Amino acid sequence: MPEAAGGQAAAVVVERNNSLDGVRAIAVLLVMGVHVGFPLLQVGWLGVDIFFVVSGFLITTLLCNEYARHRRISLPKFWARRFLRLMPIYWLYVGALTAAMLLGPADHLHTLGGWTPHEYILALWFYFVNLAPSGGIWTHQALALHLWSLAVEEQFYFLWPPLCVVLLRLRRPWLVGLLLVGLVLWFRQGAGPVEMKSTLPTRGIGIIIGSTLALYLRDRPARALGWFASPKLRWTAVCLTAASYLVLALLAVGRRMDEAQVHRVALPWLCLLFAWVVGMLWYGPFDTLARILSWPPLAYVGRISYGIYLYHMVAQRLVWGLLLRNIETWPRIPKYALRCGLYLGITLALALVSYNLIERRFLRIKERLR
Repeated sequence: MPEAAGGQAAAVVVERNNSLDGVRAIAVLLVMGVHVGFPLLQVGWLGVDIFFVVSGFLITTLLCNEYARHRRISLPKFWARRFLRLMPIYWLYVGALTAAMLLGPADHLHTLGGWTPHEYILALWFYFVNLAPSGGIWTHQALALHLWSLAVEEQFYFLWPPLCVVLLRLRRPWLVGLLLVGLVLWFRQGAGPVEMKSTLPTRGIGIIIGSTLALYLRDRPARALGWFASPKLRWTAVCLTAASYLVLALLAVGRRMDEAQVHRVALPWLCLLFAWVVGMLWYGPFDTLARILSWPPLAYVGRISYGIYLYHMVAQRLVWGLLLRNIETWPRIPKYALRCGLYLGITLALALVSYNLIERRFLRIKERLR
């Protein structure tokens, strides 16, 4: 990496990294797997936290790059880019859910925990559904259960960039990031199980860690970034991450650690590992690891992962509840394999159609706002 005056590394201006698309693909496949009970994916919900780390790191890095180029950050353009990337198909999906709720049988709707169906609909549209009860308001609420994570991300997109504008004027903005990490860790100690799973100040630990790492690395001298090029350290990071996941999965299978314990005890450590890997992929060389993660089919799955995540619950409901509900007498393995194959196929088909017919049109507009 070339050095700027004073020994500081020149701002990284890379806007896309195909190996991180591979990471996104792995993350979304983990989430899909946990929702259908795939073997050893009992903790596959950690794929959401991989998304959080990647999002925090990339958004902060790109904001840093913009500040380095222009000595300012255009918040209206940032929010417009996020709107064009996320809102069109999200609101299409939420619009369909809203129609199903309002036009379906009245007895499918209930008040729960002080939340009415109409308040729940508002939460879906305005990105605070992560604060609503996760089930019981609508009979088919499973179709919206995964949207809590998109609410967490949107809350981050709204709050973090204005703070970043201030932080980037400081000499060591990453120290404030460390303070935020500490505050989140402290807040998690008193959080209940529901808060721990779905709110920005608790489950958002991955976003904050990813953002803090991006702030720390933005102006590091080239020699300080040299360890990112070390093959041994890169594979150490990957192996530690994989081993940690495997240990947690085996503990979950053996019922020695439940989901709440993983959230409280292991999640911060795993998010640190995820951030380590993401940072190395962004700043490190294009080596064997990067080539594997940049394999075109895998990277393409990562590129359309937003649509995959958004539509996969619909595909699950179609396969298990409608298309293949009459094969219960089949042998277990062929039945499960057929369902999983169709589930994957329908999800990919929906995401491909969505990406090519809808999302790409808005992405072209988004690129004009750089």
